[in-house]
Amino acid sequence: MSEPVQVEPAEPEPVVPETLPEFSTEEQKRIKSVQRFVHAAARKHGVDAQLINGVIWVESRFQSRAHGRLGPRGLMQLMPRTARVLARELGRRTQSYSADFNIDAGTLYLAHMLKAFRGDIRLALAAYNAGPTTVRDALDAGQPLADGVEGYVRKVLTAARVFEERGVH
Repeated sequence: MSEPVQVEPAEPEPVVPETLPEFSTEEQKRIKSVQRFVHAAARKHGVDAQLINGVIWVESRFQSRAHGRLGPRGLMQLMPRTARVLARELGRRTQSYSADFNIDAGTLYLAHMLKAFRGDIRLALAAYNAGPTTVRDALDAGQPLADGVEGYVRKVLTAARVFEERGVH
């Protein structure tokens, strides 16, 4: 069994690129290896497959053993407590580094955020990244979201568009 790959949170960028570099051969293999799970989760939870791919790209670059220094794990970088709650809801065992579980649970969480924010993809992605309370507090206070959160949203949307343009299935 391989060791988890440390993934550090990305520093906010002043400008988000409008595209992604071409995928390396290794990235293409990682991306292709999980598409059956992405598409199954997309159908099951009613979330666009390319949006899921965008989240996975930004969160882990499709490295199933990714983990962040604050505790998130797997492809969609789920916090352990969140993963346990989602596992119970799904009737599954928590397996944060399993591509199947992590994508199913992460997509369910994204679906919850989309519902909580009435289908507003930008707010749902912000909540996925920073937590729904943080987003609601900013909205209630009439404050903009933090630059890092806005950058995250732009990165995911850019990645989702690129996955669509490149016909990733």
